[in-house]
Amino acid sequence: MADEKKAKERPILFSGAMIRAILKGKKTQTRRIVKPNPDWTEPATGWRNGDGHSGTGWYAYNEDYPEEGSLYYRCPYGEPGDLLWVKETTLKVEDHGYIGPVYAESDDGRACLAWGLAPSADDCTEVEPWDIKRRPSIFMSRSMARILLEVVSIRVERLNDISDADAVSEGSLEWASEQDTTVRDIPAGESHLIYRQLWESINGRGSWDTNPWVWVVKFKRIDLPEAQTRDNESVFMALQLVGGTEAITEDIVESWSDIEARDAQQWALSAHINASDHEDVTVLPIPSCVRRHMKGGDKNEVDHGRATK
Repeated sequence: MADEKKAKERPILFSGAMIRAILKGKKTQTRRIVKPNPDWTEPATGWRNGDGHSGTGWYAYNEDYPEEGSLYYRCPYGEPGDLLWVKETTLKVEDHGYIGPVYAESDDGRACLAWGLAPSADDCTEVEPWDIKRRPSIFMSRSMARILLEVVSIRVERLNDISDADAVSEGSLEWASEQDTTVRDIPAGESHLIYRQLWESINGRGSWDTNPWVWVVKFKRIDLPEAQTRDNESVFMALQLVGGTEAITEDIVESWSDIEARDAQQWALSAHINASDHEDVTVLPIPSCVRRHMKGGDKNEVDHGRATK
């Protein structure tokens, strides 16, 4: 009996407004430009799964054109059944001794940005909101992700062909409700006009008129149990980026609590990013769970850049 195919996971980025719409259940589709954009006059007529010039994956093609490799377009978002984990902006509360992650698009995140951080029982001092820095979404690791999406279907169509129903599924109405412009006055029955403004707010003025071919990815949000938010392999791999951690095995990582594993991963990533010409990224204090397993020398001095040598 053949083994059941395992769903692949890929990261995906959304704007803050779209993350809010996903969390409210108001966004179940996303449109992304096909790159390079095809010169087709009609939509893709077929899909195939296999190896191509861009690697193994799911490819769209138009059977009215010669079936040459350059005319197959590999979908970067996988295929139905695959998973997309959402990268989000987080707040660097760890710089002030608080435990993260704190997501910018969350009640806690908005409270931090509005009121700052109050003193805690752990001897953390009060922090003003303007002293709390953001950690860009590109630095989010899989283990910190709280939003997991399952790909339901994928198709290719012209951007301007979006229907009013699909425009609603793109989160257009939710986005419009947050705007202080006349876009709020456009009726739901003309949601494609709202989506046009949403598209140009992200992709630039005039981008709608170019009418590119786009991937239409329909998805559904999957509940992410607490047990799934921890990825021991990712924690272990992050630690391998930093010198002095050679004695920390996968078994040791597995023995840590969720908080210890998270703190260890965040420290390792901060140290590695800081050593990779990003000196503006603050290196977090070495967690005690890591410190007690570090080898030799002064444990306050760590070879952050071992992986870059």
